[in-house]
Amino acid sequence: MKKIIALVVSLLAAAALVVAAPHPATAAGSVKGPVGWDVFRRLDRLPYLSPGTQTRQFSSFDRTGGNLHDGFDGHYSCLRTTGAGCVIAEDGGPGEISSIWFTRDGGDVSATGTITVELDGVTVVSAPLQALVNGDLGAPFVYPLVANAGQTSGGVYVKVPMPYRESMRVTVQNNPLFHHVTYRHFPDAEGVTRFDPHEDASDVVALLRASGTRDPEPARPGAVTATREVTLAAGQQAETARLTGSGAISALRVRVPDAQATDDTLAGLRLRLSFDGRTTADSPVGEFFGSGLGEHPARSLLFAMDTAPGGWYTTAAGATWHYRVVAVDPSGRTADVGPAVSGRAGTPTRTDLDRDGRDDAVTFTRGTAADVYVSLSDGTRFVQQSWKWHDHFAVGEEIPAVGDFDGDGRDDLATFTGGTAADVYVSLSDGGAFVQRSWKWHDGFAAGDRLPGVGDVNGDGRADAIAFTRGDAADVHVATSDGGRFRADAVKWHDYFAAGTEWPRPSQLVP
Repeated sequence: MKKIIALVVSLLAAAALVVAAPHPATAAGSVKGPVGWDVFRRLDRLPYLSPGTQTRQFSSFDRTGGNLHDGFDGHYSCLRTTGAGCVIAEDGGPGEISSIWFTRDGGDVSATGTITVELDGVTVVSAPLQALVNGDLGAPFVYPLVANAGQTSGGVYVKVPMPYRESMRVTVQNNPLFHHVTYRHFPDAEGVTRFDPHEDASDVVALLRASGTRDPEPARPGAVTATREVTLAAGQQAETARLTGSGAISALRVRVPDAQATDDTLAGLRLRLSFDGRTTADSPVGEFFGSGLGEHPARSLLFAMDTAPGGWYTTAAGATWHYRVVAVDPSGRTADVGPAVSGRAGTPTRTDLDRDGRDDAVTFTRGTAADVYVSLSDGTRFVQQSWKWHDHFAVGEEIPAVGDFDGDGRDDLATFTGGTAADVYVSLSDGGAFVQRSWKWHDGFAAGDRLPGVGDVNGDGRADAIAFTRGDAADVHVATSDGGRFRADAVKWHDYFAAGTEWPRPSQLVP
């Protein structure tokens, strides 16, 4: 006998005109990603990888490859023993502790004694481990940022993000047996502030405690909800929603009738999602919403399964207008990635001058003053007024351009003199100013009235110089960047493109 299943599917989506402009600060560019409490506050950064940042871990694993000494006897649980106790993790340089986990004695970690966390030589935590994971220290060390064995599956954890600028060390009073400490190691300390246990993070606690009950992202203006009920026999399929144009799915909810929400149904009923003609998700409904072993309560920041009568299965899609993620190494290469993998993804920024992932405002006076002013974005506004980053750049009628010419994640300046000189000068950003003066990167490019432009045309993470002759010749020449200059041997990349008076991109002039 065929089984008949009646489903209700609700889709919350934003229309094309609403999402034509990116979500604030979603463009990639930060080499660290969110730091500190921004890990939870900047959920729009979840789709992005962080070039230059490494995720590392210390743990009690058996160094011989076996399981005999894997925390059972504590043989490898201490990196070393000092007068303060057992050192289980340490790092030199900037970074952030992401997660600390322990288990022993059925989840009772009282025998481990005191845990001490030192950041930049400052003790920020020193308390009995059991009291810490019980939440006895108070905010921000409260559930669900900390949890004891009764609140988890038998271990205890601390998920409070604790950044540091110079060093980190975690010490426990007694051998902890099973543990691991996961942390991120940063390439530099720029933008990193040492963790302050007294900083107010009540908004993060409230966000996490509401996991699975509401969308963690703020409401998007113009969003609409489409709901459809479908009835399926075994082997049948039905389309529940079809959207055209550009847009974003911000939430997806499915309700299976209570009597039919069996293990077999949730394993056999599949949910498929396609974007731009490509199927990007094809999963059993149970697994998609967080419970792969039948209908069981599940609550997470971005998905939930409500098993109450009439309950919904929900996923909060967040900034899912990102359709493709490309992993690259810190030099921008997409092949032969080494063991320390990092990357970036999504639509590139055009004027991210301080490498925080947000485009900033820049203006050129040109003429005899030749000043360059910048106002940085904080995600809601451009902050500074009359902040001069350079006092002699793009003189007279020179044509300025912005691009990341050295591949460090901060956009820099170039200026094209054109005419008979045909020089190209560059000034690199250090995150607070454009540093160089009269640094010539090419002495014969974009001569005469050729239209100059910049863009990363070879995909190596560095912006290159482009020149369009237009007219009858309609040639396109490229001088690629090696991080310190534009190569002298400019190459013709096209011999008939943007002919006559056509206006090409990426040129620095528009009609």
